[in-house]
Amino acid sequence: MLITQTNGKKLILFEEYTFLNTGKVTAGLFKWKCTDSDCTAYLLVTHNLDILKTKHKHAHDTPKYKKTPRGFYDFECDD
Repeated sequence: MLITQTNGKKLILFEEYTFLNTGKVTAGLFKWKCTDSDCTAYLLVTHNLDILKTKHKHAHDTPKYKKTPRGFYDFECDD
């Protein structure tokens, strides 16, 4: 599922983890990497957002998001 953060960034939400588009790999394929900067998980996705390949082993907890009344998503912060 494609989600939009309150800052306007688009992310893929896949199995409770979020992925950021890092750019085109080959014609029609895009690499989306885990939003945790230390994680090596990624998705290879078509322009239609069909997931063709995953490296989906994470060594961290799933990020927690909340949906705003306007339909955007934002990280939940622990106070």
